[in-house]
Amino acid sequence: MTAILHKSTLPSSLPRASSLSPSKPISFLGLSSTKSVLFGGFGPVRLGSKTKLVIKTSAFRNNNVTSEEMARFFEQEATVASSSTLDDLQGWEATLNRLSKWVAAVAFVAIILLRHDLGSLWFFMGSIINAILSIMLKRVFNQERPVATLRPDPGMPSNHAQAFSFIAVFAILSIVDWLGVNESSLILSAVVLTIGSYLSWLRVSQRLHTVSQVLVGAAVGSVFCTLWYWSWNAVMVEALISYPWVRVIVVLGTIAISVGYAMALQFMSMS
Repeated sequence: MTAILHKSTLPSSLPRASSLSPSKPISFLGLSSTKSVLFGGFGPVRLGSKTKLVIKTSAFRNNNVTSEEMARFFEQEATVASSSTLDDLQGWEATLNRLSKWVAAVAFVAIILLRHDLGSLWFFMGSIINAILSIMLKRVFNQERPVATLRPDPGMPSNHAQAFSFIAVFAILSIVDWLGVNESSLILSAVVLTIGSYLSWLRVSQRLHTVSQVLVGAAVGSVFCTLWYWSWNAVMVEALISYPWVRVIVVLGTIAISVGYAMALQFMSMS
């Protein structure tokens, strides 16, 4: 039998597989990242404002990268991403803490506009007395702040927490008097309490007060506000009805306490 053999049409000049350079990457695996990180065979490539990590598959040709190293790499990437998010959150909290005094001012104005009666003046007078009480307690306890270099005055109790709790409790009691105890009043009260608690907690996160200093301030402000609000309903309302001149005392007393408190703050800042 005659066998017909066909010659191969492939050129004999093709290089052998063994002569190919193994050091060049065969393919690339892209992973999004927020930071540039070098690890073994990993190299960062920046495209515009985003960063892309390129993993060269040549790093795996001799099993140089183990599964443990891969796990450490991705753990490092997760740590970098979470650190960036934490920095953004801390920056936001620091800004909000600096603006907290304006938040309190807006709350003051809102309560006065909503009530627009002598009760709002009574609230304003009570808030000033509450602030004076906080200053007196600071002198009594004379406890340093967690970082004494941030503020020179004592930290016990937290005057911010005491002020926020006074405003929050007064707002909650006013809401209950206005709407009664129902679903709407409970939701509004929960929102007010959450905001007041968060603003107070910022004093701890910014290392301006300890947890105990904030808790004591919140407790003092809440108790004093409850007593102040009760005195309005139990004593002042009846007195205003029976004796019209009591209104004059409330107005003049509020003005006098406000001016005195402002002058005291000015004196303390100068000294």
